[in-house]
Amino acid sequence: MLGRQGAGERRAPGFLSVGAVISGAALGFAITFAGAALLGLAASLTAWQGIDADIAWFSYLSIALGGMLAAKRSRRTGWLHGGLVGLVYFAVSAAFFQSGFTWGDLLAQDALAKALYSFAAGALGGVLGINL
Repeated sequence: MLGRQGAGERRAPGFLSVGAVISGAALGFAITFAGAALLGLAASLTAWQGIDADIAWFSYLSIALGGMLAAKRSRRTGWLHGGLVGLVYFAVSAAFFQSGFTWGDLLAQDALAKALYSFAAGALGGVLGINL
């Protein structure tokens, strides 16, 4: 029978899994929010004033972990799925968590650099997710 799958056959996954990218970005945001909540809780329960240093690396770590999940779910082109997780994370975080945001701001040099770093962190996570 043409066009029908047998009971033991499985189709190869598609080139791009949008669901894997969305779930990876959601995981990245969940890790970021959990880390922020823990830091806020630690600062409120102690005399600690918080972290003075720039901790943007934590966002990139969250993106990489989300990229790993996306790669595991897609089972194909982990670098692409992870990189897209990074871009989705960057765009959503810029749009919703940056005051006075306009979409034209994404064309600024510093925003493009952050988008590139986000893509790279996600792609690295995607490569690790496929290979581990």
